[in-house]
Amino acid sequence: MAQAWTPVIPDGAAPLYERLLSVLRADIATGALATGTRLPPQRDLAYRLGVGLGTVTRAYVEAEKAGLVSAHVGRGSFVNAPAAY
Repeated sequence: MAQAWTPVIPDGAAPLYERLLSVLRADIATGALATGTRLPPQRDLAYRLGVGLGTVTRAYVEAEKAGLVSAHVGRGSFVNAPAAY
């Protein structure tokens, strides 16, 4: 089984969800997260990162708005094919 995606969120002045979104965007662009990869459930990722659930939820929502991922109720969030973000 592949290891679940656990990003390293850089320090910075931007809100935490924006920094998480930036890491997600970069990992998709570089191929570290391949098209079709299922992202970790929000609660699991929040726990592993030691952040609030709202932070991860907001990052996932913004990623979906940007077309980075597709969310399916009951199935999870999946990486879309990379494009010019």
